[in-house]
Amino acid sequence: MKGIVLATQSRAAKCAFAPLSTITSRYLLPVFDRPMVFWALAAVAEAGATEILLVVDPAFHQDFETAAAAFESPVPIQIVVREGGQLALDAARPHAESEPCVVLLADNLFESSLAAARAQFDEAGGGALVLLEQSPDLTRFGVAKIENGHIVRIEEKPSRPLSQYAVAGAYFYDATFWSKLTQARHCLSESSDLTAVNNLYAEEGQLRHAVLPGWWTDVGDYQSLLLASVQAAERERARRAPLHTAQGYATRSEDD
Repeated sequence: MKGIVLATQSRAAKCAFAPLSTITSRYLLPVFDRPMVFWALAAVAEAGATEILLVVDPAFHQDFETAAAAFESPVPIQIVVREGGQLALDAARPHAESEPCVVLLADNLFESSLAAARAQFDEAGGGALVLLEQSPDLTRFGVAKIENGHIVRIEEKPSRPLSQYAVAGAYFYDATFWSKLTQARHCLSESSDLTAVNNLYAEEGQLRHAVLPGWWTDVGDYQSLLLASVQAAERERARRAPLHTAQGYATRSEDD
């Protein structure tokens, strides 16, 4: 399975992070103790990708080369540059068209590993799997309409949400994804492209979903960037605590 991390900037997102986004890509801004894109690369690697395609804008190509060289990846990373008006997935397509893929928007961070979702996708033997999370601001995302435990449709940024479940920015697809993407090409933006593809899978009864435990954050502005840093710091602290205890670093209560 190929991993595809989309780290290209829309005009709106670039404005949301000005003036920093005029200096470097927003995906290279720090979330806790590392660049935002490092979290995405690690998540895709944990999902079992055998190679990661990191799709970037040409203006920040060298910045991402430097970042990728500093990231200790267990699998190869290939940086793919989006050219001109090309959509990010079109840039990745020649490198991944013949096999299943996991697509991750680089500004989406998860508390939990994506490994359980990958296992659920593999068990199904095909189709697509999306991640659902409850969100207080459903008008920012695609929202799933669920009937009898199955997604029947996803509506992009609805004024009247169909449920309480937003579609998070991580997706597992079989190899038919690319032909469905061609069918969905009338869509104008990357996010609605994916929504259109997901709805094609839903029409075939091949769209499954998983609800991961823990938090999910879509980093779309400075406020959510700060929130993501706080959440990531707490997650890393929790993961490191058992190791410190095992090495003899007792807590105050244990010393008493």
